[in-house]
Amino acid sequence: MNNKVIAAEQPGGCDVRPTILVVEDSPVQTELLRRALEGAGYRVIAAADGAPGLAMARKERPAAIITDINMPVMDGYAMSQALREDESFNPTPIIILTMLNDPEDLIRGLNTGADGYLTKPYEASALVGQLESLLKDPPDRGPRVERRKVEVRLGDKTFMVDAHGPRILNLLMSTYQNLVLQNRVLMATQSELSDLTQSLEQKVSEKTTALANSELRFRSLIERATDLLLVMDTRGVITYVSPSANKLFGYQTAEVLGTTFLDYAHPDDRIAAMSDLKEARVFSRRVHESEFRFRCKDGSWVVLDAIARSELDNPAIGGIVVNARDITERKKADEQIKLQVVQLQAALMRTVEVATNLSGMRDRYTAGHERRVAEIAAAIGALMGFDAQRQQGLRVAGLLHDVGKIVIPAEILAKPSRLSAIEFKLIQQHAQTGYEVLKDVEFPWPVAEVALLHHERMDGSGYPQGLKGEAIPVEARIVAVADVIEAMTSHRPYRAGLGLEQALSEIERGRGTIYDATAADAGLSLFRDHGYVIPADDHAGNAFANAA
Repeated sequence: MNNKVIAAEQPGGCDVRPTILVVEDSPVQTELLRRALEGAGYRVIAAADGAPGLAMARKERPAAIITDINMPVMDGYAMSQALREDESFNPTPIIILTMLNDPEDLIRGLNTGADGYLTKPYEASALVGQLESLLKDPPDRGPRVERRKVEVRLGDKTFMVDAHGPRILNLLMSTYQNLVLQNRVLMATQSELSDLTQSLEQKVSEKTTALANSELRFRSLIERATDLLLVMDTRGVITYVSPSANKLFGYQTAEVLGTTFLDYAHPDDRIAAMSDLKEARVFSRRVHESEFRFRCKDGSWVVLDAIARSELDNPAIGGIVVNARDITERKKADEQIKLQVVQLQAALMRTVEVATNLSGMRDRYTAGHERRVAEIAAAIGALMGFDAQRQQGLRVAGLLHDVGKIVIPAEILAKPSRLSAIEFKLIQQHAQTGYEVLKDVEFPWPVAEVALLHHERMDGSGYPQGLKGEAIPVEARIVAVADVIEAMTSHRPYRAGLGLEQALSEIERGRGTIYDATAADAGLSLFRDHGYVIPADDHAGNAFANAA
């Protein structure tokens, strides 16, 4: 504790209130005394030890001094005695405030010059009352040579006190008041302790009952659980297994305890299971989920979906908790669904092939064109990063992009000369017709949109809607590039094929203006960098794979 003086806050102007010096090394006690005294109308100054308190008393000349006894440098006894050595402080009341309550402490305080004596805890009203009494009737000690010894008997002990009658009476009265107060506080404390003990006992009883009920519920839930619950140590040794192990897999609890979970894992799954165990040891509290095959007691295998959580730092568990669910039937159902999906996809593709074949019966050029466009579009999509599912969508869209030509008279499709304006208008109708045919079929890809928009161009010069840029679906933009390349390289009734280089030059010329830049770049790279060969009708689907 440092010994510097704690300065009291001074209000502005002249303060005529009596000044009380508080000497106390506890900031909390100092603040309590300040509030009590200022509330009674006094001005308070304070020091944190006897030495600075003595200096402040000599400088400020307070009306009264209240001091603690036990302080780190100069205690209250020494400070009081030093003040009484100065005759000018004879009329200044000194009240000792302390935790000490032995009669010898009282007599020692009296002999060092105290006029009042209060033991902690105290009531503020008792302190203020004693202070007001001393200020109203200050002690008159007279010169030191006139002081006399007085015999005082407290309990079974007799003491000689250097004091006069009123001081002895004041001290004895204050001691009595303190004893009464302490007794009152003790009785109140005992009553509060009794109430608190009763309340705590009731709460403990309630908590014990609640804990027992909770444990019963938990045990009941575990025993009825349909999942497997087990706890393993860091080596994978099983330290706890739920009763469901018997119902689910045929094992008794005693058979499982002390074994490792690797004893039950399928040989093909053990490496992955050991990796999961290692990860669970390293990453505490992180949840790990995995599937592995589990051997039942009868030798059969089931598939478990296991969720593991490391509780190694939890003293109540101290292991790796695994909750495993038998998903064998679900896995079988999933495999059946996958098979059905494959069958449905195959049926869909056969249906698309049927539609293409029907179109080919009317126009052999159209049928071969659609197959080749489908494969070129899928190959461009692969270079653009499309996954296998999305490539398949491009393939289907390519096969059906000209399905609307089924309503165009065959003589127009096979006409060997230039089409008239009316005939060309009829040809343009195939985009809208294809959309109408396909729009109600729930494809997982935008097949109907591709049939409608594969003749749109990036600059808005296409048909039927004159769309521009990003308004055209990317699949339609890809099919547009594939359509142009295939059409220019193939023979038609009205002209011979123009060759691959002329077709690629057309794509290069219109890149970014007529054709999508990304699709155009992929189409050019497909042929120039990857050696793609446009497939013949009976080899569709193999050309890009062979080139790659």
